[in-house]
Amino acid sequence: MTSPRSAGARNAGDPYLPHSGNGGYGVDLYDLDLRYRVATNRLDGKATITATATQELTSFSLDLVRLRASKVRVDGAKRTRFTQTQSKLVITPEHPIAEGSVFTVEVEYAGSPAPRRSAWGLVGWEELTDGVIVAAQPSGAPTWFPCNDHPSDKAGYRIRVSAEEGYTVVANGTLTEHSFASGRGTWLYECAEPTATYLATVQIGRYTRRRQTLAETTIEFAFPGELESRMQADFAPLPAMLEFFSSVFGPYPFPEYRVIVTDDELEIPLEAQGAAIFGENHVDGEGGSERLIAHELAHQWFGNSVGLAAWQHIWLNEGFACYAEWLWSERAGESRRIRSRAGITLVCVGCLRIWWSPIPDPPSCSTTESTSAGH
Repeated sequence: MTSPRSAGARNAGDPYLPHSGNGGYGVDLYDLDLRYRVATNRLDGKATITATATQELTSFSLDLVRLRASKVRVDGAKRTRFTQTQSKLVITPEHPIAEGSVFTVEVEYAGSPAPRRSAWGLVGWEELTDGVIVAAQPSGAPTWFPCNDHPSDKAGYRIRVSAEEGYTVVANGTLTEHSFASGRGTWLYECAEPTATYLATVQIGRYTRRRQTLAETTIEFAFPGELESRMQADFAPLPAMLEFFSSVFGPYPFPEYRVIVTDDELEIPLEAQGAAIFGENHVDGEGGSERLIAHELAHQWFGNSVGLAAWQHIWLNEGFACYAEWLWSERAGESRRIRSRAGITLVCVGCLRIWWSPIPDPPSCSTTESTSAGH
């Protein structure tokens, strides 16, 4: 019989997302091998997860939504048992895992990924008109890989994705391999920096790529080719932003910074670890999204490099990024006034409410007049 004390908790104990996350272990590395067909929205994946047990484990769970696991092994054991609910993959290893032990979990899974519903709307893996966007904040990561979906459990990533030739794949970290065979392209990214699951991402589209090497880091752009002139005009201030924020916040914390511009309109831009994603509507060629560009870049220092212990602290991420907007506005000066309606930055009333009152209800955000990002 399984002892309750030996079974890992099936949530992280976070009142804002009470069904997300898991207990009994911490993840060290996600090694993801994904094969995706854009035309049919079919994902076949194998996740090899290296973790360390924080207690004896006779069973434990991972978050996984919509996708079905077909094979699970713990430390290679074929007798690993598993069951799957709507949002959890519950695993029983052949032998209990001792506290402090490092173990591996291999999960083969497949399906048609789609965003999941949350109190904040649809989040996760989502089809574009011709490609994919992953917008996982706060609970969308399990829509594309099995994970311990809580921001307190950061890990390294190795993400290999193959897709039809003609598509560019962008993910977290450094691109270490890129090849074509049998009409498909394969892209391998490695991210050593500890990354929260909601900041892990894959972006797929028919993108043109451009790189710009600076003194301390490299900026890479991925965008529809027809938007190149608008993109170049709007992101011209980005190197100066990066230099300025590095002077006030410390060195940029990652090897590279990527900017992805989708061919679709997006409601808001969003950040990922070492990257930011914008919609076609955010690129007007006239600098209309300059504050958004500053906002998403600032998250790389606070929100990504320095992250959350619990979701109730998300206001710190957004408050810092809004503060960074004001710093950049002052730095840019009156000679190039940065657009905002009445110059008022976003105020996330729900997030501020969390600061003063530790209520368990998920916050709902209302804003003043603003053009700032909400994520």
